[in-house]
Amino acid sequence: MDYEERCEEIRKIRNKTLLGDNVYRNLRNAILSGKFKPDIRLVEDKLAKMMGTSRTPVREALRKLDRDGYIRRRSSGGYTVGILFDTDIRDVFEVVAVLEGYAVYLAAYKIPEDRIRTLEGIVGKEDECIRTNNHEEFARLNWKFYDTLCLFAGNRRLYDIINNIKDCLFRHRMVIFNQKGTAERSVGDQKKLLDLIKKRNAAGAEKIARKQIIREKRLIMNSGGMNCF
Repeated sequence: MDYEERCEEIRKIRNKTLLGDNVYRNLRNAILSGKFKPDIRLVEDKLAKMMGTSRTPVREALRKLDRDGYIRRRSSGGYTVGILFDTDIRDVFEVVAVLEGYAVYLAAYKIPEDRIRTLEGIVGKEDECIRTNNHEEFARLNWKFYDTLCLFAGNRRLYDIINNIKDCLFRHRMVIFNQKGTAERSVGDQKKLLDLIKKRNAAGAEKIARKQIIREKRLIMNSGGMNCF
């Protein structure tokens, strides 16, 4: 095999990998956004046609989604969108409370002043969402607030673990913010948290972050649990 042939083989492998990654991301986003409902059967042929691709990258994406916990293999064959049960919800929230609380603790020491102002801007947009009853955008901004904080913990592995765990909680959080007073309490906690971070009070900031996550867990558990996706 000459140089040009090798380069062509490398390009094919790279394109195949990129295609598989895109299919995975698109399917994962469809699950997280609720386009694919719990227990719906995921059919390779239909998904491939919908995404304008062959069955191979779809099959590979489904296997990865199964490994990552977004879908589950059926005993009769194929896959369905996963469901998170009460015990799963409790366990996930408790893990997130510990990990995200620690990330906030680290970030309180490390986040620069200009990024604190960025966070204040996010909180301002959340206030506007509350005024306009835009719950979906509020949930996205709330997620972005804590995502930014966790990023400035300065520990990439911790950040990735938190995000991998939190993905399946997004729709839960969007729903609970529809409940009266929940969004307002969340923003109130964020404002307290920012005041503590400005003072570099890491322990206090960690306590506030954990309290908010545990409160969200309690709201969901009291509602009897909900579908993850």
